[in-house]
Amino acid sequence: MVPPRTEHGRTVAPYSQHVLMREAIMKTSGLANGCAPHKTLCARASAENTGQGRQRMDIGSAALVVIDMQNGFVNHHSRHAVLAVSDLVAQWSAAGRPVIFTRYFNYPDSPYERFFQWRRLQEAPETDIVPELVEAAAHAHAVVDKTGYTLLTPEAADLIRQAGWTDLVFCGIATESCVLKSAADAFEHGYAPWIVTDASASDAGPEVHDAGLLVARRLIGTGQLVTSDHVIGQLTAYAGAPVLE
Repeated sequence: MVPPRTEHGRTVAPYSQHVLMREAIMKTSGLANGCAPHKTLCARASAENTGQGRQRMDIGSAALVVIDMQNGFVNHHSRHAVLAVSDLVAQWSAAGRPVIFTRYFNYPDSPYERFFQWRRLQEAPETDIVPELVEAAAHAHAVVDKTGYTLLTPEAADLIRQAGWTDLVFCGIATESCVLKSAADAFEHGYAPWIVTDASASDAGPEVHDAGLLVARRLIGTGQLVTSDHVIGQLTAYAGAPVLE
C-alpha cells in the first residue's frame, strides 16, 4: 500500500515515487557505487532458493500470515499474488498449520488521509477479502483487523503469544509496506519472521516490490526471505516427520 504524495500542491507521479525509492535504497545499501547491483541481487536470490545462511523454519510452531489480500489492493501489478497466496494457503492448511488473515481499514482523518490525501479502503467492496480467498479466511485461525501497517496490534500480539508460535511466515500485499512492517515488527518482538517473496506483491509495481525485499534483507536478514517452493518443502518434511512417543 503506497498512497500517492504531493509536493508543493501537486501530486507526484507514481513512477517518480518508484524511481526515487529505488535510487534511495540502492544508495543506502551500497549498490549504487559500481557494485554490480544485478549480480548482488542475483546472488541474494540464489541464496533464497538454496537456503544458504538460513535458519531452519520451525513449521510445528509457525503460523502463516496473509497480509491484506483485499479487493482494494489488487490491481494489474499485484493480481498475480492472488493465485500464489491461494496455493500457499491451501498447502499450509492441508498440513494442519494455522493461518491468520489481516484486513486493513482506512478511516476519516486517518494519517493516510491527512498526510497522503489517500481516502481509499474505507468501505466494502474495497475492504473485502478477494473472492478467491474468502472461504480460506472464513476457516482461518483468526482474521485480524487493523488500521495501520503492522500485523502486531495489541490483540494480535496477545493471540500470537497465547498460541506459542515462534515463527511467522508472511505473504500478501504490499511487500514494501504492510508485509515489510509486519515482518520487521515480528523480528523486534523476538519472533522468527519469514517473507515468501513470490507470494507477495506490491500494488505500486514490481520495482517497489523489489525495493521492499531489498529493505527486508537489511532489516530481518537475507536468509529470512524464502520462496513458496522452499516453504512447501518444509511443509512436506514436517508432514512426513515421525511422531516421537
